[in-house]
Amino acid sequence: MIKIGSGNPPKESIRTSLRENKYQTHSQKVSLKTGGAVKIVCTRSLSHRTVKTMFTTNTSLAIESILTAYNKRWSIEVFFKMSKQYLGLKAYQNRNLKAVESAVRLSLISYNLLTHAFIEKVRAQGKRLTDKRLAQFSVLDTRDHLRRIAMIDSIDYCLEQNVNKPRNIIIKEIKNCRWLLS
Repeated sequence: MIKIGSGNPPKESIRTSLRENKYQTHSQKVSLKTGGAVKIVCTRSLSHRTVKTMFTTNTSLAIESILTAYNKRWSIEVFFKMSKQYLGLKAYQNRNLKAVESAVRLSLISYNLLTHAFIEKVRAQGKRLTDKRLAQFSVLDTRDHLRRIAMIDSIDYCLEQNVNKPRNIIIKEIKNCRWLLS
């Protein structure tokens, strides 16, 4: 429970910039019923209507410092969300610390390889890599794109190895390779 009353300092309202984004922010130090104090920061991008609220127990931090720390942490949150949803980290359940560390490392390697593949794809299209293009990065889309490339390469290899076989036999053999089509 938060105790907001006359004993709390007044609100601080400022406009600030972080990278190219401009924000309207409001903050206030408040006392918790348990005796501690927190600084609550509400921020709204001037280009959006969405309000984000965050708090810190370090009440002496400037608003810009809180926003910068949140912005840095956000990429870590995105990594874990994508890893759980699309790279199998959620399905991995083990209590052994070394096994958990290995699973996170493998997920990080997968995420980095997919990011690299996305960057290479953008550059191959002759486009500049900008923050806006990086924001379009999708683990799922890039993973599926690489799977399609691998499937096409596998089919090409099968066709090259079976040049003298009739077409219907080659198609039958490819259909029998269930791993290729999944």
